[in-house]
Amino acid sequence: MQGDCPTQPGRWESPLLPCPATGVNIVVSATHGRGVPPRAMQWVLVNLRPELGYVPGEEIDLVSGYVNSLMPTVWRNAGQVGISHSTATQPLNYHNKSTGAFAALTNTHLNWALKCYCTW
Repeated sequence: MQGDCPTQPGRWESPLLPCPATGVNIVVSATHGRGVPPRAMQWVLVNLRPELGYVPGEEIDLVSGYVNSLMPTVWRNAGQVGISHSTATQPLNYHNKSTGAFAALTNTHLNWALKCYCTW
């Protein structure tokens, strides 16, 4: 099955998925095809080009950097995992790795991708 980790049975990771631009309602999903929802999942931002102290390949947990009820909704079912969010209301957020300053994925969304890890 695509995305299966042969050395870690019960673990799956999505391909890199495009990080949407700011100002739109988004739904990003990936098909795992397992027939049952994963027991646990983790969405991350993956750096593609150097930016704000991050280097390509570094990952940031998607839920870090959010306040109040503005964080994305992550969901799972028997065949897919996904994320739903309104970047018109709140851009995807992260912090500068070197300074800790707040940043938002606005014009720099092409420097990042989304990825999901799942376990059953």
